[in-house]
Amino acid sequence: MDRFLRVFLYGVLLILLVTGCSKPENKSATKETQSGESSGVVTVNGTQLASVIEGLWVGSFELGKELVYLRVELKSEDEDIKLTILSMLPGTPGVVGDVRLVSSRINFELTRDSDTIAFDGSLQGDTISGVVEHAGKSGTFGLVRWTQVDATIYDDYIGAYELEPGRVVFIRRHDFLKLDPPYPISTSWLSYVEESGRIGRLYPSSDTTFFSGPTYLVPFPVEVEVTFVRNQEGRVSSLVWRERGGAERTAPRSTLYREEKVTFRNGDITLAGRLLVPSTKGPHPAVIMIQGGGPTNRNLPVFPS
Repeated sequence: MDRFLRVFLYGVLLILLVTGCSKPENKSATKETQSGESSGVVTVNGTQLASVIEGLWVGSFELGKELVYLRVELKSEDEDIKLTILSMLPGTPGVVGDVRLVSSRINFELTRDSDTIAFDGSLQGDTISGVVEHAGKSGTFGLVRWTQVDATIYDDYIGAYELEPGRVVFIRRHDFLKLDPPYPISTSWLSYVEESGRIGRLYPSSDTTFFSGPTYLVPFPVEVEVTFVRNQEGRVSSLVWRERGGAERTAPRSTLYREEKVTFRNGDITLAGRLLVPSTKGPHPAVIMIQGGGPTNRNLPVFPS
């Protein structure tokens, strides 16, 4: 009888030890609906997808013959993920939509002119792409992650770079000024311009690396990536040009052109500008770019017509 009691007690103790060592269920990792869809934070392999997709994204969607430019911010709020439209052309910024995540699948809806537009895509690295539906029509969308940088570094990057003999790419800075005096800069960005007339807006993915898409306001899919390189003295001496489907090229600053800062007076007003001059012996024809209506500076956006 004593032997039976000892065996019984040992068995109870073993059960208690096994139960105490069991791993507790993690109830905070995922917030799910009955269908299995997540309306908020999702954890996959120990990583919260909310933290992965949080940030700034730029891209566009296409429905029929309409192409709409988008800049959005994804942000986690109280275990939910919100999407805020920073810019929509055509459209109205400020619209907020809820984001649903299932593993790497992402779904959200936006309202434009009282109409609902549904997006169904997937997250792959620094891109989100998929299908968009509205009023029985379907199309595609694509977003690329970008980041905000200090625009003062843009002045270090502007200039001419030689990709290969006879092929020069110009890096330009563009500024939009606020409408109220003293007209400070509201927004700045970089673009590239080739002598062939090909242009592209450059979106920063870091302080030194930028990307561009197939057309000026369509950054997805990424067609060009540019990284600026500084020499031992800290000056930008070259850029690395990566084009989709092409070989990587290192382009030093071109010696075919030189830039000069110029100033001149008109009565009590001092005007300043930047002069881009061929290095060959002149005389050379000249083009003067002047502003139109409204406040502008020397970095006004000018596009070939």
